[in-house]
Amino acid sequence: MYVFGGSTPTSEASNTFYVYSVSANTWSKVSVASSSVPSMRSRHAITSISNGFVILGGVDSNDSPLNDVWRFETTSNAWANLDEVAPQTAPGAYLTASMASSSLGVVVVGGEISGTPSQSASALSIGTTVYVSTSGSDKNAGTQSSPFLTIRQAVSSVLFGNVVISAGTYSGYGNLLVDPQTAVSISSSGAVTIDCAGTSSAFTVGGNSAPLSFNSITIQGCTKNAVTIQNS
Repeated sequence: MYVFGGSTPTSEASNTFYVYSVSANTWSKVSVASSSVPSMRSRHAITSISNGFVILGGVDSNDSPLNDVWRFETTSNAWANLDEVAPQTAPGAYLTASMASSSLGVVVVGGEISGTPSQSASALSIGTTVYVSTSGSDKNAGTQSSPFLTIRQAVSSVLFGNVVISAGTYSGYGNLLVDPQTAVSISSSGAVTIDCAGTSSAFTVGGNSAPLSFNSITIQGCTKNAVTIQNS
């Protein structure tokens, strides 16, 4: 069991980080491998996910709201600031919200957003797999039985996840000049061709882009590069 942050006896926010061993009945401070760690906070939301957990928002020692999102990976003992990967994932400052993992990823319900009580519910997909098909729809859920239509929609819907593209040829706005804001792996299920049809590139990487990997994808017809690296 992991415990992060909270209030000290003097009501100061904290970013202390401990793990409890049930078998040994002991607490120990977590040795973090990453140089970047969440700031001091209390009243944040936290939930476990596969091989780790996610924290969201809270307030600092000055009671100022925070709206950042962090993931801790237990296999590497490292933090990742998800806002640096996908800034759009934190629409407001969340305080005392309820957060739980589900088949949708992480679901956040209620709490306060920018000082106003909220009844909203939102979902963030982390480490999940979504699917794309020429017979799909971008209004679908992105599951294997209800796939997206475009690669752009699929890539924008996941963090640290996978996009599986069904056999076919993909072209047009929703499948070209895709600038991933998430760390994502793109693979195929069958013969997949992305046809630029005279557009400069299928993907652009740089600026706020995150790591991107491909497997068994053919990209053709681009006037510049299949993948354009910018600001490097």
